[in-house]
Amino acid sequence: MDMKRSFHGVCLITFLLCLGLAGAIRAEEPASEAPSPSDQALLHKLRDRASLATSESPELTREDDPALATLSAHVVKLLTDGDASTFVQKTIMSAEDLRGGRRRSKFYGINEVSGDEVERIRAKIAETLKPKAEDFSQLAREIKLPQDAADYEVKKIEVRQYQRGGPPNTVMLARFVDLTLSLKSEALERLGSAYQGDLKIELGMAVRMEDRWVLTEGIKWKAVPEELLTEEQQQALLTGQATG
Repeated sequence: MDMKRSFHGVCLITFLLCLGLAGAIRAEEPASEAPSPSDQALLHKLRDRASLATSESPELTREDDPALATLSAHVVKLLTDGDASTFVQKTIMSAEDLRGGRRRSKFYGINEVSGDEVERIRAKIAETLKPKAEDFSQLAREIKLPQDAADYEVKKIEVRQYQRGGPPNTVMLARFVDLTLSLKSEALERLGSAYQGDLKIELGMAVRMEDRWVLTEGIKWKAVPEELLTEEQQQALLTGQATG
């Protein structure tokens, strides 16, 4: 299918450009009844599902993949502390990913990347992602969202338009990851009814590595309770001007 081939090409190029980004993350300690994000049986299941995926395939959720819970935790942390630098370092590929994939890259007809080139790529991609995280955080501050992670509930995190592809340490490539948060009842009692409703967030172009999800495009708001926004903020949200 042409659309699928095109998507695969974009994802693969993005993946290869992003290899070597600093700051590997480690998955949270999983619950005893949940599989580890790097459990081989889980990874095989995810790869098989990605290999068979079509545009009509069902979304992938945190029930399918516990690594999505870690990704959502990084977003909540950004909401509460506003630290865009840490968010970027926690959600992009590590230098170890690049060093581990340099020999494998020859399989794709790509020359090994020098140390200087690695640093250039790291700086370039980080410079792209950080402003988006800053804009995302800025709107959260403007509408006075709470700065305590305990006030938030992850209602849903879903991976859409995914497929298998990329170097061997890549489990799957995804065009979108959608995250929906809400405030818990205790926070709503404190803040008022204007905060009632979903906080919808989009994480664009994501890669499932063998132990975690990483981002290659950034983060932006999709929706917040309308009562919290000024007319100017509503228009900026619609056009993406205030959300990267």
